[in-house]
Amino acid sequence: MILRPFFVALSRIFVLQTITANAPALTAKLASDRFALTLSTALGLQSPAQNVLLSPVLIQALLTLLSYGTNEQEAAALRAALHLPQTERKQTATLNMSLLLSSMKTQAQNKAHLLSAIYVQEHVLFKFQDEFLEMSKHFETPTQMVDFKRKSIDELNYWFLQQSNYSCGEVLDPKLADLRDRFVLASAAVFHAPWAVGFNVKETEKLNFFTDRKNHKLVDSMFVTHKFRYAELAHLDAKLVELPYANQTLKLWLLVPNQVDGLIKLEEQLLHEDLTKLEEQLSEQKIVLTLPKFRAEYNVDLKGALSALGFARIFDGETKFTHMFSSFFNTRSPAVTNVPHKAVWRVDEDGGASAEDEFSLSGFFKRPMQLVVNHPFYFLIKSETAVLMAGHIVNV
Repeated sequence: MILRPFFVALSRIFVLQTITANAPALTAKLASDRFALTLSTALGLQSPAQNVLLSPVLIQALLTLLSYGTNEQEAAALRAALHLPQTERKQTATLNMSLLLSSMKTQAQNKAHLLSAIYVQEHVLFKFQDEFLEMSKHFETPTQMVDFKRKSIDELNYWFLQQSNYSCGEVLDPKLADLRDRFVLASAAVFHAPWAVGFNVKETEKLNFFTDRKNHKLVDSMFVTHKFRYAELAHLDAKLVELPYANQTLKLWLLVPNQVDGLIKLEEQLLHEDLTKLEEQLSEQKIVLTLPKFRAEYNVDLKGALSALGFARIFDGETKFTHMFSSFFNTRSPAVTNVPHKAVWRVDEDGGASAEDEFSLSGFFKRPMQLVVNHPFYFLIKSETAVLMAGHIVNV
Protein backbone atom coordinates (compact mmCIF):
# COMPACT_ATOMS: atom_id res chain seq x y z
CA MET A 1 0.00 0.00 0.00
CA ILE A 2 2.89 2.34 0.81
CA LEU A 3 4.35 1.83 -2.66
CA ARG A 4 1.10 2.56 -4.49
CA PRO A 5 1.38 6.39 -4.42
CA PHE A 6 4.94 6.05 -5.70
CA PHE A 7 3.87 3.97 -8.70
CA VAL A 8 0.93 6.31 -9.39
CA ALA A 9 3.28 9.30 -9.36
CA LEU A 10 5.78 7.42 -11.52
CA SER A 11 3.09 6.55 -14.06
CA ARG A 12 2.01 10.20 -14.21
CA ILE A 13 5.60 11.29 -14.86
CA PHE A 14 5.88 8.68 -17.62
CA VAL A 15 2.66 9.90 -19.25
CA LEU A 16 3.79 13.52 -19.00
CA GLN A 17 7.17 12.68 -20.54
CA THR A 18 5.45 10.78 -23.36
CA ILE A 19 3.14 13.71 -24.10
CA THR A 20 6.04 16.16 -23.97
CA ALA A 21 8.15 14.00 -26.28
CA ASN A 22 5.32 13.80 -28.81
CA ALA A 23 4.29 17.45 -28.52
CA PRO A 24 6.61 18.88 -31.23
CA ALA A 25 5.45 16.27 -33.76
CA LEU A 26 1.80 16.87 -32.92
CA THR A 27 2.27 20.63 -33.17
CA ALA A 28 4.06 20.31 -36.52
CA LYS A 29 1.26 18.11 -37.85
CA LEU A 30 -1.47 20.51 -36.75
CA ALA A 31 0.48 23.43 -38.25
CA SER A 32 0.90 21.55 -41.54
CA ASP A 33 -2.79 20.60 -41.65
CA ARG A 34 -3.97 24.14 -40.90
CA PHE A 35 -1.62 25.81 -43.40
CA ALA A 36 -2.53 23.25 -46.09
CA LEU A 37 -6.27 23.81 -45.67
CA THR A 38 -5.94 27.59 -45.43
CA LEU A 39 -3.80 28.07 -48.53
CA SER A 40 -5.33 25.38 -50.77
CA THR A 41 -8.93 26.41 -50.11
CA ALA A 42 -8.06 30.10 -50.58
CA LEU A 43 -6.56 29.34 -53.99
CA GLY A 44 -9.39 26.94 -54.80
CA LEU A 45 -12.07 29.51 -54.07
CA GLN A 46 -10.18 32.06 -56.20
CA SER A 47 -10.07 29.62 -59.14
CA PRO A 48 -13.23 27.47 -58.99
CA ALA A 49 -13.07 26.55 -62.70
CA GLN A 50 -9.37 25.63 -62.75
CA ASN A 51 -7.42 22.69 -61.35
CA VAL A 52 -5.54 23.84 -58.25
CA LEU A 53 -2.69 21.84 -56.70
CA LEU A 54 0.25 22.80 -54.55
CA SER A 55 2.69 21.43 -51.99
CA PRO A 56 1.88 23.01 -48.60
CA VAL A 57 4.86 21.46 -46.81
CA LEU A 58 7.27 22.78 -49.46
CA ILE A 59 5.82 26.30 -49.38
CA GLN A 60 5.71 26.30 -45.59
CA ALA A 61 9.36 25.23 -45.47
CA LEU A 62 10.48 27.90 -47.95
CA LEU A 63 8.70 30.65 -46.00
CA THR A 64 10.18 29.35 -42.74
CA LEU A 65 13.64 29.58 -44.28
CA LEU A 66 12.81 33.14 -45.34
CA SER A 67 11.84 33.98 -41.74
CA TYR A 68 15.34 32.95 -40.65
CA GLY A 69 16.61 36.00 -42.53
CA THR A 70 14.72 38.36 -40.21
CA ASN A 71 15.03 39.23 -36.52
CA GLU A 72 13.36 37.18 -33.78
CA GLN A 73 10.26 39.41 -33.62
CA GLU A 74 9.67 39.39 -37.39
CA ALA A 75 10.34 35.64 -37.54
CA ALA A 76 7.73 35.02 -34.84
CA ALA A 77 5.16 37.04 -36.81
CA LEU A 78 5.86 35.00 -39.95
CA ARG A 79 5.64 31.74 -37.99
CA ALA A 80 2.24 32.84 -36.69
CA ALA A 81 1.03 33.28 -40.28
CA LEU A 82 2.43 29.81 -41.01
CA HIS A 83 0.49 28.41 -38.00
CA LEU A 84 3.78 27.33 -36.43
CA PRO A 85 4.39 27.42 -32.64
CA GLN A 86 5.57 30.70 -31.14
CA THR A 87 7.43 29.08 -28.24
CA GLU A 88 10.52 28.12 -30.25
CA ARG A 89 13.45 30.37 -31.03
CA LYS A 90 14.06 31.25 -34.67
CA GLN A 91 16.95 28.86 -35.24
CA THR A 92 15.21 25.91 -33.55
CA ALA A 93 11.98 26.47 -35.48
CA THR A 94 13.85 26.72 -38.78
CA LEU A 95 15.91 23.58 -38.20
CA ASN A 96 12.78 21.67 -37.13
CA MET A 97 11.07 22.66 -40.38
CA SER A 98 14.09 21.55 -42.41
CA LEU A 99 13.88 18.15 -40.68
CA LEU A 100 10.16 17.92 -41.46
CA LEU A 101 10.79 18.64 -45.14
CA SER A 102 13.65 16.13 -45.23
CA SER A 103 11.40 13.54 -43.58
CA MET A 104 8.70 14.10 -46.20
CA LYS A 105 11.23 13.64 -49.01
CA THR A 106 12.36 10.38 -47.39
CA GLN A 107 8.79 9.14 -46.96
CA ALA A 108 8.06 9.86 -50.62
CA GLN A 109 10.89 7.47 -51.56
CA ASN A 110 11.95 9.34 -54.71
CA LYS A 111 8.35 9.45 -55.98
CA ALA A 112 8.12 13.16 -55.22
CA HIS A 113 10.39 15.98 -56.34
CA LEU A 114 10.22 18.87 -53.85
CA LEU A 115 12.37 21.72 -55.15
CA SER A 116 12.90 25.31 -54.07
CA ALA A 117 15.31 28.15 -54.81
CA ILE A 118 15.82 31.79 -53.84
CA TYR A 119 16.94 34.24 -56.53
CA VAL A 120 17.75 37.88 -55.80
CA GLN A 121 18.77 40.55 -58.29
CA GLU A 122 22.52 41.03 -58.12
CA HIS A 123 23.41 44.25 -56.29
CA VAL A 124 26.82 45.80 -55.63
CA LEU A 125 25.75 47.10 -52.21
CA PHE A 126 24.66 43.88 -50.51
CA LYS A 127 25.20 40.12 -50.49
CA PHE A 128 23.87 37.04 -48.68
CA GLN A 129 25.14 36.44 -45.18
CA ASP A 130 27.13 33.23 -44.73
CA GLU A 131 24.90 32.11 -41.85
CA PHE A 132 21.80 32.28 -44.05
CA LEU A 133 23.55 30.42 -46.88
CA GLU A 134 24.48 27.65 -44.43
CA MET A 135 20.89 27.36 -43.21
CA SER A 136 19.58 27.18 -46.79
CA LYS A 137 21.69 24.05 -47.31
CA HIS A 138 19.55 22.24 -44.71
CA PHE A 139 16.57 22.86 -47.02
CA GLU A 140 18.53 21.94 -50.18
CA THR A 141 17.51 25.37 -51.48
CA PRO A 142 19.98 27.09 -53.84
CA THR A 143 20.27 30.74 -52.82
CA GLN A 144 21.82 32.97 -55.46
CA MET A 145 22.43 36.54 -56.49
CA VAL A 146 21.47 36.65 -60.16
CA ASP A 147 21.97 39.20 -62.91
CA PHE A 148 18.62 38.67 -64.61
CA LYS A 149 19.72 40.72 -67.61
CA ARG A 150 22.57 38.34 -68.41
CA LYS A 151 21.24 35.06 -66.98
CA SER A 152 18.09 34.05 -68.81
CA ILE A 153 14.99 32.75 -67.07
CA ASP A 154 15.38 29.65 -69.26
CA GLU A 155 18.63 28.81 -67.46
CA LEU A 156 16.96 29.07 -64.06
CA ASN A 157 14.02 26.98 -65.24
CA TYR A 158 16.41 24.35 -66.55
CA TRP A 159 17.63 23.68 -63.00
CA PHE A 160 14.07 22.78 -61.94
CA LEU A 161 13.60 20.69 -65.07
CA GLN A 162 16.82 18.78 -64.50
CA GLN A 163 16.24 18.21 -60.76
CA SER A 164 12.70 16.93 -61.41
CA ASN A 165 13.95 14.31 -63.87
CA TYR A 166 12.53 16.42 -66.71
CA SER A 167 8.96 16.23 -65.43
CA CYS A 168 8.47 19.73 -64.08
CA GLY A 169 8.27 22.18 -66.96
CA GLU A 170 8.43 25.96 -66.61
CA VAL A 171 8.41 27.38 -63.07
CA LEU A 172 9.54 30.98 -63.56
CA ASP A 173 7.64 33.23 -65.96
CA PRO A 174 9.96 34.75 -68.62
CA LYS A 175 8.33 38.13 -67.86
CA LEU A 176 10.27 38.17 -64.57
CA ALA A 177 13.28 39.35 -66.57
CA ASP A 178 11.49 42.64 -67.26
CA LEU A 179 10.94 43.52 -63.58
CA ARG A 180 13.23 45.60 -61.37
CA ASP A 181 14.84 44.51 -58.07
CA ARG A 182 13.61 40.94 -58.28
CA PHE A 183 13.51 38.85 -55.09
CA VAL A 184 12.03 35.48 -56.04
CA LEU A 185 11.02 32.52 -53.87
CA ALA A 186 10.52 29.73 -56.41
CA SER A 187 9.29 26.19 -55.76
CA ALA A 188 8.05 23.14 -57.63
CA ALA A 189 6.50 19.82 -56.61
CA VAL A 190 6.05 16.77 -58.83
CA PHE A 191 4.36 13.60 -57.58
CA HIS A 192 3.52 10.23 -59.07
CA ALA A 193 3.61 7.01 -57.06
CA PRO A 194 2.16 3.50 -57.28
CA TRP A 195 -0.85 2.56 -55.17
CA ALA A 196 -0.79 -0.07 -52.45
CA VAL A 197 -3.66 -1.62 -54.42
CA GLY A 198 -3.58 -0.80 -58.11
CA PHE A 199 -6.37 -0.45 -60.65
CA ASN A 200 -6.85 -3.09 -63.35
CA VAL A 201 -5.63 -1.57 -66.63
CA LYS A 202 -7.92 -3.87 -68.62
CA GLU A 203 -10.98 -2.42 -66.90
CA THR A 204 -10.18 1.23 -67.64
CA GLU A 205 -12.82 2.69 -69.94
CA LYS A 206 -14.30 6.00 -71.07
CA LEU A 207 -16.91 7.51 -68.75
CA ASN A 208 -18.39 10.97 -68.37
CA PHE A 209 -16.76 13.45 -66.01
CA PHE A 210 -19.09 16.35 -65.15
CA THR A 211 -17.39 19.74 -64.79
CA ASP A 212 -20.78 21.14 -63.72
CA ARG A 213 -24.44 20.16 -63.99
CA LYS A 214 -24.61 20.92 -67.71
CA ASN A 215 -21.16 20.11 -69.07
CA HIS A 216 -19.35 16.80 -69.22
CA LYS A 217 -16.80 14.94 -71.30
CA LEU A 218 -15.60 11.37 -71.77
CA VAL A 219 -12.40 10.60 -69.84
CA ASP A 220 -10.40 7.48 -69.02
CA SER A 221 -11.85 6.07 -65.79
CA MET A 222 -10.27 3.37 -63.60
CA PHE A 223 -11.93 0.72 -61.43
CA VAL A 224 -10.91 -1.14 -58.28
CA THR A 225 -12.77 -3.13 -55.63
CA HIS A 226 -11.10 -3.23 -52.23
CA LYS A 227 -11.51 -2.47 -48.54
CA PHE A 228 -10.64 1.19 -48.10
CA ARG A 229 -11.06 3.49 -45.13
CA TYR A 230 -14.20 5.51 -45.81
CA ALA A 231 -16.58 7.99 -44.17
CA GLU A 232 -19.79 9.78 -45.05
CA LEU A 233 -19.45 13.35 -43.82
CA ALA A 234 -23.00 14.61 -43.45
CA HIS A 235 -21.93 18.00 -42.07
CA LEU A 236 -19.83 18.58 -45.22
CA ASP A 237 -22.35 16.96 -47.58
CA ALA A 238 -19.46 14.87 -48.91
CA LYS A 239 -17.77 11.48 -48.85
CA LEU A 240 -14.18 10.78 -47.83
CA VAL A 241 -12.13 7.81 -49.00
CA GLU A 242 -8.48 7.08 -48.21
CA LEU A 243 -6.24 5.40 -50.80
CA PRO A 244 -2.82 4.31 -49.49
CA TYR A 245 0.22 4.50 -51.72
CA ALA A 246 2.59 1.55 -52.00
CA ASN A 247 5.03 2.87 -49.39
CA GLN A 248 2.12 2.93 -46.86
CA THR A 249 3.36 6.22 -45.34
CA LEU A 250 1.62 8.45 -47.88
CA LYS A 251 -2.14 8.38 -48.37
CA LEU A 252 -4.51 10.12 -50.75
CA TRP A 253 -7.67 11.60 -49.27
CA LEU A 254 -10.46 12.18 -51.77
CA LEU A 255 -13.22 14.44 -50.48
CA VAL A 256 -16.04 14.10 -52.99
CA PRO A 257 -19.07 16.43 -52.71
CA ASN A 258 -22.43 14.69 -52.88
CA GLN A 259 -23.56 17.36 -55.35
CA VAL A 260 -21.93 17.87 -58.76
CA ASP A 261 -21.61 21.60 -58.03
CA GLY A 262 -20.82 21.20 -54.32
CA LEU A 263 -17.06 21.89 -54.41
CA ILE A 264 -17.22 25.61 -53.56
CA LYS A 265 -19.38 24.98 -50.50
CA LEU A 266 -17.10 22.11 -49.45
CA GLU A 267 -13.96 24.26 -49.65
CA GLU A 268 -15.63 27.06 -47.69
CA GLN A 269 -16.38 24.56 -44.91
CA LEU A 270 -12.99 22.83 -45.03
CA LEU A 271 -11.31 26.08 -44.07
CA HIS A 272 -12.55 25.50 -40.51
CA GLU A 273 -12.15 21.71 -40.37
CA ASP A 274 -9.84 19.63 -38.20
CA LEU A 275 -8.29 16.82 -40.26
CA THR A 276 -7.69 14.77 -37.11
CA LYS A 277 -11.42 14.74 -36.36
CA LEU A 278 -12.20 13.77 -39.95
CA GLU A 279 -9.75 10.88 -39.69
CA GLU A 280 -11.52 9.62 -36.57
CA GLN A 281 -14.64 9.06 -38.68
CA LEU A 282 -12.92 6.73 -41.16
CA SER A 283 -13.69 3.03 -41.02
CA GLU A 284 -12.83 0.16 -43.33
CA GLN A 285 -15.44 -0.70 -45.92
CA LYS A 286 -15.47 -2.67 -49.15
CA ILE A 287 -15.82 -0.20 -52.01
CA VAL A 288 -16.12 -0.35 -55.77
CA LEU A 289 -14.22 2.82 -56.65
CA THR A 290 -14.30 4.61 -59.99
CA LEU A 291 -11.63 7.29 -60.39
CA PRO A 292 -10.54 9.28 -63.46
CA LYS A 293 -7.06 8.78 -64.86
CA PHE A 294 -5.32 12.10 -65.40
CA ARG A 295 -2.28 14.33 -65.23
CA ALA A 296 -2.79 17.75 -63.65
CA GLU A 297 -0.43 20.69 -63.41
CA TYR A 298 -0.76 24.14 -61.95
CA ASN A 299 1.30 27.33 -62.13
CA VAL A 300 0.66 30.19 -59.76
CA ASP A 301 2.37 33.20 -58.24
CA LEU A 302 1.44 32.93 -54.57
CA LYS A 303 2.05 36.61 -53.81
CA GLY A 304 -1.63 37.58 -53.82
CA ALA A 305 -2.84 34.60 -51.79
CA LEU A 306 -0.04 34.90 -49.24
CA SER A 307 -0.61 38.64 -48.85
CA ALA A 308 -4.23 37.94 -47.90
CA LEU A 309 -3.15 35.27 -45.40
CA GLY A 310 -0.88 37.46 -43.28
CA PHE A 311 2.33 37.74 -45.32
CA ALA A 312 1.82 41.22 -46.82
CA ARG A 313 4.82 42.58 -44.88
CA ILE A 314 7.36 40.54 -46.86
CA PHE A 315 6.08 42.10 -50.10
CA ASP A 316 5.60 45.75 -49.10
CA GLY A 317 9.06 46.29 -47.61
CA GLU A 318 7.96 46.28 -43.96
CA THR A 319 9.95 43.11 -43.21
CA LYS A 320 13.67 43.81 -42.90
CA PHE A 321 15.85 40.87 -43.93
CA THR A 322 18.72 42.00 -41.74
CA HIS A 323 19.87 38.42 -41.08
CA MET A 324 19.78 37.45 -44.75
CA PHE A 325 21.79 40.23 -46.36
CA SER A 326 25.00 42.04 -45.49
CA SER A 327 24.81 45.56 -46.89
CA PHE A 328 27.21 48.42 -47.44
CA PHE A 329 26.24 51.96 -46.38
CA ASN A 330 23.20 50.50 -44.55
CA THR A 331 21.48 49.80 -47.88
CA ARG A 332 17.85 48.77 -47.49
CA SER A 333 17.25 45.10 -48.27
CA PRO A 334 14.77 44.32 -51.06
CA ALA A 335 11.20 43.14 -50.61
CA VAL A 336 10.00 39.81 -51.99
CA THR A 337 8.56 40.39 -55.47
CA ASN A 338 7.40 36.95 -56.65
CA VAL A 339 6.57 33.51 -55.24
CA PRO A 340 6.12 31.26 -58.29
CA HIS A 341 4.98 27.71 -57.56
CA LYS A 342 4.52 24.80 -59.95
CA ALA A 343 2.84 21.49 -59.08
CA VAL A 344 2.38 18.36 -61.18
CA TRP A 345 0.39 15.27 -60.16
CA ARG A 346 -0.21 12.12 -62.19
CA VAL A 347 -2.87 9.53 -61.34
CA ASP A 348 -2.94 6.17 -63.14
CA GLU A 349 -3.51 2.44 -62.57
CA ASP A 350 0.00 1.54 -61.39
CA GLY A 351 0.09 -0.36 -58.10
CA GLY A 352 0.11 -3.67 -56.27
CA ALA A 353 -2.34 -6.50 -56.75
CA SER A 354 -5.48 -6.51 -54.63
CA ALA A 355 -5.28 -8.95 -51.74
CA GLU A 356 -8.07 -11.49 -51.44
CA ASP A 357 -10.60 -10.37 -48.85
CA GLU A 358 -11.33 -12.81 -46.05
CA PHE A 359 -14.61 -14.60 -46.59
CA SER A 360 -17.44 -13.89 -44.17
CA LEU A 361 -21.07 -14.96 -44.42
CA SER A 362 -22.34 -11.47 -43.60
CA GLY A 363 -19.99 -9.94 -46.17
CA PHE A 364 -21.16 -12.41 -48.80
CA PHE A 365 -24.69 -10.98 -48.71
CA LYS A 366 -23.61 -7.35 -48.30
CA ARG A 367 -23.12 -5.45 -51.54
CA PRO A 368 -19.96 -3.29 -51.67
CA MET A 369 -20.32 0.47 -51.55
CA GLN A 370 -20.23 2.22 -54.95
CA LEU A 371 -18.20 5.43 -55.12
CA VAL A 372 -17.98 7.08 -58.53
CA VAL A 373 -15.68 10.11 -58.66
CA ASN A 374 -17.09 11.76 -61.78
CA HIS A 375 -17.26 15.43 -60.81
CA PRO A 376 -15.01 18.07 -59.13
CA PHE A 377 -13.40 16.99 -55.85
CA TYR A 378 -10.93 18.16 -53.21
CA PHE A 379 -7.84 16.11 -52.33
CA LEU A 380 -4.97 15.82 -49.87
CA ILE A 381 -1.83 13.69 -50.15
CA LYS A 382 -0.55 13.36 -46.61
CA SER A 383 1.59 11.43 -44.17
CA GLU A 384 1.36 11.23 -40.39
CA THR A 385 3.42 14.41 -40.11
CA ALA A 386 2.62 16.76 -43.00
CA VAL A 387 0.60 17.44 -46.15
CA LEU A 388 2.62 16.79 -49.28
CA MET A 389 0.05 18.06 -51.78
CA ALA A 390 -3.44 19.55 -51.67
CA GLY A 391 -5.97 21.19 -53.94
CA HIS A 392 -8.95 20.45 -56.13
CA ILE A 393 -9.54 18.81 -59.50
CA VAL A 394 -12.35 20.22 -61.63
CA ASN A 395 -11.26 19.16 -65.11
CA VAL A 396 -9.47 16.01 -66.28
